[in-house]
Amino acid sequence: MEDKKSKKEKILEASMKIFFREGFHKAKISEIAEEARIGKGTVYEYFDSKEQLFEETVRNYVDSYCMKLAQIIEQNQKPIDKLKSYLSFQKENAHKLKNFYHLFERRGQALDKEIFEMIVTARNRTLCLIRDIIEKGIQEGVFRELDPYMAASIFFGSVEQVVFNQMIAEGPVKDLLNNEEEFLDILLKGIRKEAGN
Repeated sequence: MEDKKSKKEKILEASMKIFFREGFHKAKISEIAEEARIGKGTVYEYFDSKEQLFEETVRNYVDSYCMKLAQIIEQNQKPIDKLKSYLSFQKENAHKLKNFYHLFERRGQALDKEIFEMIVTARNRTLCLIRDIIEKGIQEGVFRELDPYMAASIFFGSVEQVVFNQMIAEGPVKDLLNNEEEFLDILLKGIRKEAGN
């Protein structure tokens, strides 16, 4: 049983590399098998088709992303440090996210309902993590009284937009997440000039 689980994990790791590199249509099961160092027939012992393997690859990536993000956030106790760790995680994963989204562009067709729901679920899980951080900050007196969900949506949307700009940029572009302190300062304090300054 452990051996089968190990082989399935190897297939999923290999499929992620090949799908990211070649796209859905150009990727071949034989290439994935070679990358995983197993026989082509072994792939079909676990997955009925390339479509099923693609769906499982997406699910595996999304689950891994959410789990790693939650673990990194939990490593910090203070709400602001948790938000900083979220920014750092997004910055470090920008390249992987770019490959992930380009994967669907290369596929050249509308997202399957299940894949679309996976992505929506991952976004909602991330949004809830941020909402919980803000709620904790309000309880501890770090943040002022406000709607935690609305604040989380604005924070999440701002970071997502910056990451998206990084992904679609073809030439040099300023890495706005490079200065996490200033980015966080703008999100937390806004752009209004403080009285007396």
